[in-house]
Amino acid sequence: INDTNVSLKSNGIVGAIQMTLVHDKDFKLEITNNALVADYKTVGTRTTLIIISPESDLFVANGEFSIVDMIAATADGYINIEIENANSFSLGSAYPNPFNPSTSFNLNINNDSYVSIIVYDLNGKLVETLYEGNMYQGMHRMTWNGQDVSSGTYIVRAISGNNVSAQKLMLIK
Repeated sequence: INDTNVSLKSNGIVGAIQMTLVHDKDFKLEITNNALVADYKTVGTRTTLIIISPESDLFVANGEFSIVDMIAATADGYINIEIENANSFSLGSAYPNPFNPSTSFNLNINNDSYVSIIVYDLNGKLVETLYEGNMYQGMHRMTWNGQDVSSGTYIVRAISGNNVSAQKLMLIK
């Protein structure tokens, strides 16, 4: 997952991929045209997509989402899949950074849990709560739009259970 683009890297031929995403209600998806078949179905806040003979780019997303299940196969059977540190808690590097007016980052949650993602200024004052609530295990794409705050350095902090991670964000207007 890079910015809003989700792509596939493999060391061989992938015949098909099926993914299940959990997302917010405003989530939008633009699936690749570079495949034999590419389609998806959304029910509520859950989308299942299938791509047969995929190229590297799978889809472009607009909104926060988490990959909760993924299956890949060849003519010989199923392929083992790894999703960017899927078994650990991590706060990915924001991109772009410096930014104007918005930046995005991935948050990987190792267990379904209560999550808090908050932006602070350098004085420790709360600037914005990006997310606070229960979150499914998996990779989540988060975006902060700093259009209503002044240029400067900010800290985004993510907490999930006993896990805490933070990084600096620089807004330049």
